[in-house]
Amino acid sequence: MSKKRVLEICQGLIDQKIGVSWAIRDRVNIVDEEMLALLKRAGCKRIHYGIESGVDRVLGLMKKHITTALASRAVRLAKEQGFVVLAYFMLGNKGESEDDIEETIKFALSMDTDYAGFSIAVPYPGTALYLEALDRGIIKNDYWRKFALSPSASFRVPRVFEENLSLSKLVKLRNYAIRKYYTRPGYILKEIRKVKNLKEFSRKSVMALRLFSSCLKEYQGH
Repeated sequence: MSKKRVLEICQGLIDQKIGVSWAIRDRVNIVDEEMLALLKRAGCKRIHYGIESGVDRVLGLMKKHITTALASRAVRLAKEQGFVVLAYFMLGNKGESEDDIEETIKFALSMDTDYAGFSIAVPYPGTALYLEALDRGIIKNDYWRKFALSPSASFRVPRVFEENLSLSKLVKLRNYAIRKYYTRPGYILKEIRKVKNLKEFSRKSVMALRLFSSCLKEYQGH
């Protein structure tokens, strides 16, 4: 929100020798080397970027005010400073086709991020996506309003923006993206090399087993 404020906080942590490790969520269109360098000195270890799509046309429809070129630059600068980088991608956005999603997955694989999160777009109340879904009949009724008028503990969010792709198809594409990203031999080898102690090895092994178990179940289900 304010570069000046960020720099002041970082300098305060440095001057007072607080010595904590922390992470931030940042936008790829405001990244600069001065800020990254000071963040690193102040103990920031990880940066989370909400990139959402690997297709500039889709980013424009989302009004993200970013481009894939800016995303690539932000990740590159952060990695050069030694940050752990996590990128978020959202599938099933407005105007997005299956080809667009496949392009997003390719883009995620091409970037030098340490981790990537893939989720399915959910239209939340008050958002432009939700209002458009209602207006176009993609969502048949204002279920958020119904919940607000009559709250229920059993309420769930079942709706997604099923403009071009069904929920079941989006789930398959999301699971495919996760498998594709985390089961690359080069990625696995890189993660093994980063392990520093037995506790970390154990934690990552459990995560890997869960991922492979999930992949196997889905494969057997087909």
